[in-house]
Amino acid sequence: MGISVAIRRLWCFFTKTCEVSYVDFYITASLYNAILATEKEVSKKSICHFFSQSPYTIPKRHIQVFEQGNKLFYLCIKFYDQVKRKAFKEKIQKNTEIFPFWIAFPDNFKGAPRWQQGYEQQYSKVFLDYWKSLSSDQQKLYMESYNCPIEWQDWLREYTQKNL
Repeated sequence: MGISVAIRRLWCFFTKTCEVSYVDFYITASLYNAILATEKEVSKKSICHFFSQSPYTIPKRHIQVFEQGNKLFYLCIKFYDQVKRKAFKEKIQKNTEIFPFWIAFPDNFKGAPRWQQGYEQQYSKVFLDYWKSLSSDQQKLYMESYNCPIEWQDWLREYTQKNL
């Protein structure tokens, strides 16, 4: 870190003029697999370690990890530098495939009591937005690659027809 950067950070700290912003997101399937390959496990600790290393180099104290379901982690990362925040967000947005709802919450189903509560409610919107972004061929491939249960296949087919 250059001397001018260090001085700027100290100035910001003492004058409270730094703009703090956040990037929050669910770990995508490809990021999950990259963390697993690199760290040999996916946990709060391994996720913080992964993002503290190159190419991300985010201080661990700026990373909050919330485990919300099976293979489902929600991150909130603090940035003081808007250029770094923008670059990080661009890297993250390249990874779009999320885990399907039936993987993240294997004991839950659309219409079940927890579907519209807590983490499940938030993730159901994220999942359905992702689902709608896929072409019909991509949807079929997605269901095949994640061994979509029959109940979900039927429900997603109906949902897709209603939302055309």
